[in-house]
Amino acid sequence: MTQTAAGEIQVAIGNILVPSGTLDATLASLGVTGVFDQRGVPENQPFDYITIGDTIERPNNTLGRRGYNNTINIYIWSRQLGQKTAQAIVARLNKLLDQVHLNLSTQAHVYTMYDQSMYLPQPDGLTLQAPVRYLLYSEE
Repeated sequence: MTQTAAGEIQVAIGNILVPSGTLDATLASLGVTGVFDQRGVPENQPFDYITIGDTIERPNNTLGRRGYNNTINIYIWSRQLGQKTAQAIVARLNKLLDQVHLNLSTQAHVYTMYDQSMYLPQPDGLTLQAPVRYLLYSEE
């Protein structure tokens, strides 16, 4: 039966950013108030926060093994002036995720690589959205 790695990847990333239910201390020191599924941000959540979402999954089967190429975006939502804080949060995300092993429940993690980030001012004039994209590969 064909599986999917997307859900396992989101859980693994969440566990790295919020180990044992406590936000990573460096992220907290940068003003991050929480990490959420992209559709689970509480109403009136204080800024700055991170959402995990926008996963694209493509099969990449080799030699009788099912493999999965995943692209996942992690969003930083900031109201700090300028981009300096968002850039520091991206740097911390890269320290925690880029080329780091993920513990997946049913998949064998092969790699995670930082792909790109952007800094996008939002129409409200207050909020900066910084999507950070990672490429992942796992096998059954």
